[in-house]
Amino acid sequence: MIAAGWRFWTLVVCFCVQGYNDVQSLECWKCIQKDCHVEPSTNQRAEKVQCAPGQHCLKVRYQMFHNDSNTHYDSVIRTCSSSKCSNMAEDEYNRCLLHPRDYWFQGCSLRSCCKDRDLCNAESAPWIHHYLIYTTITMQILLLVT
Repeated sequence: MIAAGWRFWTLVVCFCVQGYNDVQSLECWKCIQKDCHVEPSTNQRAEKVQCAPGQHCLKVRYQMFHNDSNTHYDSVIRTCSSSKCSNMAEDEYNRCLLHPRDYWFQGCSLRSCCKDRDLCNAESAPWIHHYLIYTTITMQILLLVT
C-alpha cells in the first residue's frame, strides 16, 4: 500500500515538473531595432521583458532584396508571442535565399520559438531544457524499478 502511494505521488511530481514551464510566465528578450542581430546581453537596445502566461519567446530573421532601390534588407526581431509558432528549418531558409523569386519579391524569414527557459530567444535556435528531461526520465525509471 505504501509503495503504491509512493508511485502515485512520483507520477504527480513528474506531471507537475513537465507542465511547470507552460503555467509560469516566461522572460524573453525584446528587441525591435536596427541592431537586434547583436547578442542581446551586450545590446543596449535589447531589454528583458516578462511575457504573459502561455506566451513563448520568438526570434525572427528576415532578409529581402528590393530590386528597384537596389537595397538589401536584413533584420532580426526578438519578442514574446502568443501566435502559433512553427520553427522553420535552417535549410528551408537557405533555400529561400537562393531562390531569386522568393528572395527578391517576398523575402525570406527564419522563425524560431522557445519556451523551455527564460531568455531562450538569445540563441539562433531553440534548445531543449535538459534539466526537465533528465528529471522526468529519472523519476520514470524509479517507477519502473520499484
